[in-house]
Amino acid sequence: MNQPPDSAQQQPPQLDQVWQALQRLAPERAEVLTLRVLSGLSADEVAQVIGRSEAAVKLLVRQALRDLQAQLISSGEREP
Repeated sequence: MNQPPDSAQQQPPQLDQVWQALQRLAPERAEVLTLRVLSGLSADEVAQVIGRSEAAVKLLVRQALRDLQAQLISSGEREP
């Protein structure tokens, strides 16, 4: 997960910021968010992939989105 998806050079700056923030998430949260949002798997499918309950996946997704939002807000405050 070190490289953004295809055509990284052509991505808008905001997408680059999201990708960097995603990489700073706790590994399990980043994995769940990637599987759920980017890969389009259902919560049940993600649960099967990572060996956790569906409820745990939903909680991890909420936590990951909260952390991602906080990082993006924080990085936006540091911009000139």
